[in-house]
Amino acid sequence: MQNTLDNNELALLWLHSFSLGTKKREAILSLFGEPAELIQNFDSKKELIRGVVGDKGYQKMQKQASFSAALNLQKECEKYKLKIITLASSGYPNSLRSIPDRPLVLFALGDTKLLGLPSIAVVGTRRPTSYGKEVAKSFSATLAKN
Repeated sequence: MQNTLDNNELALLWLHSFSLGTKKREAILSLFGEPAELIQNFDSKKELIRGVVGDKGYQKMQKQASFSAALNLQKECEKYKLKIITLASSGYPNSLRSIPDRPLVLFALGDTKLLGLPSIAVVGTRRPTSYGKEVAKSFSATLAKN
């Protein structure tokens, strides 16, 4: 079911597994030429990585700095039939590549080819008011009809 991920995709999946904001993830990736180098050469940039994530964050990452950790995540996704699309995947939507704070990894169910079609997203807060819920519902219904 799941496509086999290359080392760059596995490294992005691994990095995604840590509770880091997009800016920290991007800062770490910018230290390496390719995402796979993040795991292969993790210790070579330890002071710079520590500067981004702090001592505790670095120690947590160092304990799991292997492709086996990412492969375990991939197996867990396969168990739930989730498709993994990373920034390094050919199927990553071009509409997301160019935005700030783009996600490194998308988890999908269903036909991922639909991600390449024109689309509209409704983005809001995790704690909407009752009024906000109603407005979002109304906008979404109108957009879906058109």
